[in-house]
Amino acid sequence: MGLTFGLIASPCSTPVLATLLTWVATTQNLVLGGGLLIAYALGYVTPLVIAGTFTASIKKILELRRWSSWINPVSGALLLGFGIFSLLSRLPAIQ
Repeated sequence: MGLTFGLIASPCSTPVLATLLTWVATTQNLVLGGGLLIAYALGYVTPLVIAGTFTASIKKILELRRWSSWINPVSGALLLGFGIFSLLSRLPAIQ
């Protein structure tokens, strides 16, 4: 499971980690580099810990599905409405 997650997350995390490691290697400031790597690790792991902590609450969240049938049509209508409004507000006024 960890290998699969690592392969999926690699395209997102590798450029940031490579940049961070390169910067630490060129500056050779071990204290700042170590602090930045710890901050990166905490930022990377915190969402996973939060998701793992609240997995028991998923049943409660899934109970909201009965009201979710109207969310897609309403959000689609809002998106279209704001898009049309934005388009019409940029057109020159017809006199």
